Amino acid sequence: MKCTTPARRNEERYPGFGYPAYLLRRFHEAAGLFTILLQNDHIIHYEPGEPERFRSWLHQSGVAIVE
Repeated sequence: MKCTTPARRNEERYPGFGYPAYLLRRFHEAAGLFTILLQNDHIIHYEPGEPERFRSWLHQSGVAIVE
């Protein structure tokens, strides 16, 4: 019998941001405003107090960037 471990969802949340990383598909940033495509195809906008820190969290969470 083959035993496999299911993929783990990244439940981590950025402080003050209402979505866990696993719900985010990709993002674009312009002048500190983030436009984010969710897994359910909804688009949200978020303006964090520290854009560099939020961008770093997105990258570390594996969220794709739209260039």
